[in-house]
Amino acid sequence: MKIEGKNGTYCACRYTIESKKKINHWMSENSIPNPIDVEKLHTTVIYSRVEIPIDRIFDALARIAIKDIELGIKGFDKFEISPGSNKYALVALLDAEILERFHLTLRTYGATHDFPEYHPHVTLSYNIPDEFDISSISIPNFKLLAEDIYFEPLNLNWELEN
Repeated sequence: MKIEGKNGTYCACRYTIESKKKINHWMSENSIPNPIDVEKLHTTVIYSRVEIPIDRIFDALARIAIKDIELGIKGFDKFEISPGSNKYALVALLDAEILERFHLTLRTYGATHDFPEYHPHVTLSYNIPDEFDISSISIPNFKLLAEDIYFEPLNLNWELEN
């Protein structure tokens, strides 16, 4: 399989319906401002501005089983949406060594990464007010269950949607 698209390759992990229901209920209980549509919950594994030859690395990918893994939330952070925008996303940081290994595997096959480090996370809100105190958020007592992983051409023109 080859991911067509001159702009690069995008890879992400999706979550089960049950996990989406749990996180939706948890966001409501914790009064998360401007929560995203839970159908869009995902964890980016790679956002590569270089197209990677997925067909050549299937064996390596098969050794890293993504389906049915449980990922715990270990804390929260605010990420600036784009440099200088002064707009922030609220993210749940994941205890996800398997996704970190998968990310590094894709990097060894030529995938690029725009940041110094990879931090597996789930975005909860793309429009978090400055005054929202993330230290007041309770860490959920459940884990997210990964449903699958997918690849698609990188879309450099994606827009934030709630």
